[in-house]
Amino acid sequence: MKIAFGFDPSFLDILVKARKQNGELVEVLPAPGHHNRHSEVTFRAGGNGTNIARTFAKIGGRCELVIPVDETFKHALLREQGLFGFDNEDSRVNVIEINMATPNQTVAVIWKEGEIQFNHVKGSIGHQHWDRIVHSKWQEVDVKCYTNWGLNPQSHEWVACQILAEAGYSHEEIRGVPREKIVENALSTELNDNKIRLVEPGLFKDHVAKSDLNKLLNRLASY
Repeated sequence: MKIAFGFDPSFLDILVKARKQNGELVEVLPAPGHHNRHSEVTFRAGGNGTNIARTFAKIGGRCELVIPVDETFKHALLREQGLFGFDNEDSRVNVIEINMATPNQTVAVIWKEGEIQFNHVKGSIGHQHWDRIVHSKWQEVDVKCYTNWGLNPQSHEWVACQILAEAGYSHEEIRGVPREKIVENALSTELNDNKIRLVEPGLFKDHVAKSDLNKLLNRLASY
């Protein structure tokens, strides 16, 4: 079975653990203007697709990961003991870059009570990023993964491209659809009832295209 994860935004996770001098996590965060001088800061390649692919590989699977990548993100992946590779099908996870798209950043502050995340979404993936390589990889996979819509400002366009490709549209046909018509086309197309789909859109209640995303989700749910 051909499996690929991603097809969603990627995030460079900056994890800040606020510790005491003895190494334990603090019970409360410092007051404004103060410092925590015993913090532990870790950089890690993240995002839903990346995390799923990492877990799948660690339990013995092999897959591909289709995501935005830059040099910092790439180095973070390559530090992980040979788990990830680029254009290398012998790797546990073979990473395929979404061209002209960039990773985002998440800062997570962790203390004894839990964690809070701050997302900086500077890069999105939409109709203009649906290139031939992405189209080919989406056509090849046996499990269609529709994930992580809430943190992608153009996810309504991206999901519409995924639906059209699954329905058999060629790359040229998808790119030929005007951006303002891409969701309308996806809502009117027919899908195969026998396909395996993983649909985990996440929270998108504050998304600028919430109405379109709800319609697309209902469309997928009808199969």
